[in-house]
Amino acid sequence: SDNLLKLDNSFISDFKKDTSIDIRLKRNNNRFHDRYIIIDYNSDNEVIYHCGSSSKDSGNRITTISRIEYTDQYDRLIREILEKKE
Repeated sequence: SDNLLKLDNSFISDFKKDTSIDIRLKRNNNRFHDRYIIIDYNSDNEVIYHCGSSSKDSGNRITTISRIEYTDQYDRLIREILEKKE
């Protein structure tokens, strides 16, 4: 199942209010197996991180979040997900 449901609308609303950061969560429809954090997509500041575990397990066990240096290979898939209507 899609763990996006774990981060519900009240969490997102509280995060935006507390940080003034615009955050959007998108379902990937099983296009990705792994979890990614994508910041400032398609800008000069774009950064993509690979998360070793799901968000529901973070804090329970040791996990790794690594920055992806070469992001070109992800561009097409990210664009498809962002353009897809939910």
